[in-house]
Amino acid sequence: MNSHDSKMPQSSALDRLFPEAMRYHKGRVARLQHRKSSGAGLPQLVRLSPRQKLTGIVRRSPEVMLKIGRANIRCLKHMQAAADYISRNGKLEIEDQDGFMLDSKEKIQASIRQWGLQSQMPQDESSEDTRSHGRRIILSMPTGTPTEGFKAACRQWAQDCLSGHDHLIAFHTAENDQKTTQPHCHILLRTVGHDGRRFHVDNARREAMREHFASCLRDQGIEANATQRWQRGVTRRSLGQPELHNARKVESEKERARKHAIARKKKTKLLKTLQNRLQDVEHSVKQGQPISDSPGIVKAKAKRRELTDLLIDAISELNRGSAQDKQLARETAHHLQNLKPVESATQAAARSLNDRAKLIRHMQAKKKSKSQDR
Repeated sequence: MNSHDSKMPQSSALDRLFPEAMRYHKGRVARLQHRKSSGAGLPQLVRLSPRQKLTGIVRRSPEVMLKIGRANIRCLKHMQAAADYISRNGKLEIEDQDGFMLDSKEKIQASIRQWGLQSQMPQDESSEDTRSHGRRIILSMPTGTPTEGFKAACRQWAQDCLSGHDHLIAFHTAENDQKTTQPHCHILLRTVGHDGRRFHVDNARREAMREHFASCLRDQGIEANATQRWQRGVTRRSLGQPELHNARKVESEKERARKHAIARKKKTKLLKTLQNRLQDVEHSVKQGQPISDSPGIVKAKAKRRELTDLLIDAISELNRGSAQDKQLARETAHHLQNLKPVESATQAAARSLNDRAKLIRHMQAKKKSKSQDR
């Protein structure tokens, strides 16, 4: 925390915009900007201050990505397959929680077998034993993030957040993996800790862990932020990994037909949904009227109004502060003015076509008027 943050009185509007996460029931969510050890000897997590979050939003600092996979690794074969995946079948070096490098598939599999003995994992999946023995975790940042700083931040994050649990870390960067477009870190975690307790994360803990990753990156001089979409004024959900893969596959008529055949086989409503959306756009253009809001858009608009009110209050409070506060207020006002409208993709398509139709009619009327004047 810099000296300015420590002197500035807390903004009530900023506190409402970025409320502190609910305290984790084991007391492992830390207070602001203090990385100390708790009474149990476990490191606490660093949270970002409301001012840091707002500054990151208006200055477009990259948002960190933390993904914790499902608890579906239930046997030794699952664990070995996950280790093969993150190491690119042994081609990439992996390091364990103690920093030891495992530079071959044999060493990696030997480590996994040791986990199997410690956790008493079954060799194969069984309906009688559905307990999870492993979790996958991914930490990611956008293209252009310094590689060494990113690695150091990931190691620090794992040391703080996964203390007491065996884990393997694999870094996928442009330097060691041709398939990688942005640096990311795969962590394979043995869910049974050294104390016999299983790894568990609730929503509050997950948010605290994500903020802590942003703090670790900042310690390495890398700009990073950890906020929610509605706080940034983002209303559309980004495409998930399966959707991205499907979008890349749909490049020809043959592949589109194959995708639709699979959708029909699985009895999905993909085609019907797309058809309904196209009909909505067509009807809107013919009538010259916008598409009515869905329940999701109504909810998003209410959230946008809440965000707008909070940002206006924050701007007012910042304008009563120092020169730096006033500068942040100006940047926040500019950010608020340039937020994209709350609308679905279908509404955006209809609005764009309606605007284009109006422009065409205006140009035609202008052309007709000129011809009559002659």
